[in-house]
Amino acid sequence: MLDRLDDKQQRWLAVGLLAGVILIVGSMLLVPFLGTILEYNETIENLEFRLNRYTGRIVDKEKMQSQVADLRKQLRNAGFFSSQETAAVAIAEMQKKIKQAVQDAGGGADDQYPGVAAAGI
Repeated sequence: MLDRLDDKQQRWLAVGLLAGVILIVGSMLLVPFLGTILEYNETIENLEFRLNRYTGRIVDKEKMQSQVADLRKQLRNAGFFSSQETAAVAIAEMQKKIKQAVQDAGGGADDQYPGVAAAGI
């Protein structure tokens, strides 16, 4: 069949076959390379998204730590928590505060409830 083609046609056939082989070999090499590049780009985008999210959380964390410090300072100043080192001393302090609150409210714990005074309140 190739014998029936003249020289010009044989050259064009050879060029076409060469181009086809180059395209096939090139695509066999290029497609995996492009797939890897696309995979790396997707990984980069995911990591950038996570980095932005973590950066936002760091900013939120710093703001929250500042707010927590302010709240702790307010609670310390309000006197809601005992500053005593041991539980026994803190309980004694609390008993004194409760006794004082009862007396300030006009209640005489010793007069109405003698058992309360025996309990240490």
